[in-house]
Amino acid sequence: MCIRDRVGIDGYNFGDSPMGEGWQSPESTFEPMRTRVADLTDRPLSIPEFGTTSSRDGDHDVQAKREWIDDAFDYIEANDVRMACWFNVDKETDWAVFGGARGTETFEDPRDGERYRVYDIFRERVQRGEYVGGGMGRPGVLSDAQFRGEF
Repeated sequence: MCIRDRVGIDGYNFGDSPMGEGWQSPESTFEPMRTRVADLTDRPLSIPEFGTTSSRDGDHDVQAKREWIDDAFDYIEANDVRMACWFNVDKETDWAVFGGARGTETFEDPRDGERYRVYDIFRERVQRGEYVGGGMGRPGVLSDAQFRGEF
């Protein structure tokens, strides 16, 4: 399978960050383009980049971000998205779910004791069994078969 056999959309909830236009749900973030793409092709859908800020109602609300993450996974599962990659860099705003400026809990690396802010719901959702990471020989890389849902 080559890259042209897949189709992707990205989506970001900028919320109340300087680039945002107000809080948007995952459905309002993805659905308009997902619907357009579905009308054009039946190729497997991916979301190569997605994320949300915690900036809501003039403050940073980590619980709102946590709920958005949970809702995003529900959306991904309900719409047969075959690949989804979180944008884990605090760039224009606090996108990261691991090691960023904010989180719902702290993770301590047992190897060196380094501590990271994390969003617990992201870990919970990817560990449920519906998701597969990259191959052990090439971390972060999915095979064509994995992308098609063949495990």
